[in-house]
Amino acid sequence: MRFAIDDFGTGYSSFARVQKVAADRIKIDRSFINEIKNVDSKALVVAMISVARAKGLKVTAEGVETAEQRDELIGMECDHLQGFLYSKPLPIDQIEKLLSDDRMTDQTSNAIHAIACT
Repeated sequence: MRFAIDDFGTGYSSFARVQKVAADRIKIDRSFINEIKNVDSKALVVAMISVARAKGLKVTAEGVETAEQRDELIGMECDHLQGFLYSKPLPIDQIEKLLSDDRMTDQTSNAIHAIACT
């Protein structure tokens, strides 16, 4: 079984949780992704990814809605991206159909993987 710290950076999902919870992944809260063009938010996302890497955790960015956000996160070497840029929430049969689509790109595959990790 794998565990993710959801909504990382907000509420109870803080850096302290990384020390206390045996998680495999952090999922950066969408509030940071929405403001990624803001210097302060960008610095926090970079720090979150850096801490996750130091702890051997994978990183998923939640709420990716624009190509600009995607490009910033790819540049930061974020492992997985999830959000409406890739797909709205889908029932399992539609996810299976999407997975079997020969036209699926690596980015779509990463987004689906992130959905499966939730």
